[in-house]
Amino acid sequence: MRIQCFNLSSDDSRLQERSQHQSEQGKMYFNTKLAKVRIKSKHCIGILKVQFQCLQGFRWVICIKADLDAILKSTLGACILHNLLIEHPVPPDWFDDNIVELEQEDELDQSIENNALDTICNQVFA
Repeated sequence: MRIQCFNLSSDDSRLQERSQHQSEQGKMYFNTKLAKVRIKSKHCIGILKVQFQCLQGFRWVICIKADLDAILKSTLGACILHNLLIEHPVPPDWFDDNIVELEQEDELDQSIENNALDTICNQVFA
C-alpha cells in the first residue's frame, strides 16, 4: 500500500509547468546569445587568419608556459597590426604598379608533366 506524501492540486502543477517553461525559455535565450558570441569570435579569427598567413597553421606543441606565451604574442601582434591597418590603410603608392604579367609562352607558366600519370593527375586536379 502506497501513501501519498504530497497532494498536488491542479494549481500547484500549473505553477510547476509555468516555471519549467520559463526555465526552458531562459535556457534557449542564453544558448542563443552564447551562440552569437561564438560565431562572431570565429569570424574574427577567420579574418585574422586570412590577413596574416602565419596564424593559419599553428602547429606548435604547447609543452611549457613559454610556448603558450609565444603563440599569444604572435596572435596579439596580428590583432594590433590588423587594427592599425584599419585605422591607417597602406598608401596606394606603396604598391608596385610595374608588375610584369606572365605570357603564355613564358617557361614559368608551362605545366610540368614527366609521364602519363602526371598528365592524368594534372587533368583530374585542374
